[in-house]
Amino acid sequence: MVYHEIAHHYRFGPDWTNEGGKEFLESLVHLRMDSNELAGPLPPALGGLHNLEELDLGYNHISGEVPPELGNLTNFGYLQLDVNQLTGAIPGELGNLTSLQYLDFSYTGLTGPIPEELNFLPSNTQIILVDTDLTGPLPGGLPGRDTVAFRSFQIPCPDYATSYSLGLEARWTFLGGQ
Repeated sequence: MVYHEIAHHYRFGPDWTNEGGKEFLESLVHLRMDSNELAGPLPPALGGLHNLEELDLGYNHISGEVPPELGNLTNFGYLQLDVNQLTGAIPGELGNLTSLQYLDFSYTGLTGPIPEELNFLPSNTQIILVDTDLTGPLPGGLPGRDTVAFRSFQIPCPDYATSYSLGLEARWTFLGGQ
């Protein structure tokens, strides 16, 4: 098992995706590079790191869209991309991550609806989407999860809205009716 943690080092800059050789990257299981001032887009090649179980790139300056190729990582258990300048929608392919236990896209610029495919994630997956620009209705299976946290998220309020109190932390949330 290869565990690579480079937290709070501030040494990589805009060309951070070229660190290390192919063999090293393919053997990675845990990659934590939070708080390194990493910049630029997430490389789609991350979806080819089939041994990767944990990816923490939070608190950086990563921009662009979340690559749908991350949905190829069947061993993936932990994905933290919070506090970055991500744009676009959450890719539906992330619903393929049947081992995922933790997903955090908080404090990003993600937009659009939460994809229905996230209902395919394990029921105990913690989904954290605080302070994003996501909109639209919650997919039907999300309110019954153990932990789902939203803040500054605009969604229509369905008839069964009282069920949201069972498994949804909705503090500081605007629930707008239609």
